[in-house]
Amino acid sequence: MPQEQIPQLTLRDCFQDFPDPRREHLRLHSLWDIIGLTLCATICGYDNVVEIQEYGEKKFDFLTTFLDLENGVPSHDGDRPGVRTPGSGEVSCQLRELDGEFGSGRGGSCDRDRW
Repeated sequence: MPQEQIPQLTLRDCFQDFPDPRREHLRLHSLWDIIGLTLCATICGYDNVVEIQEYGEKKFDFLTTFLDLENGVPSHDGDRPGVRTPGSGEVSCQLRELDGEFGSGRGGSCDRDRW
C-alpha cells in the first residue's frame, strides 16, 4: 500500500498572511522577496539593511532560484515617503501565531487592528 504524501509547508506559506504595511502603489518588491532575502542574509550573519542589500547583490543568482526579485534586489533606502516598516509588534504577532499553529502550541491570536 503506498504511503500517503503529506504536503510540505514552506516559509513562504508561513508568511502568506503577513500584513503588508506598505502603500500598494509604492510596492516595487513583493513582501516575500524582502522577507526571504532578509531571512537568508540574517542566517548568514549580515546584521543591517546595508549588508542585507550587499548580500542580495552578491547572491542574486542563488536567490532567484526561490525568490522572484523581478525588480532586482530591494534597496536599503527605507526613508522614502510612504514607506512604513512593520513594527516589532506586528512581527512578534505573526511569529506568535505561527508558533501556535506550527510550533509549541503556546502561540495565540493577535489583535491586528492595533497595528
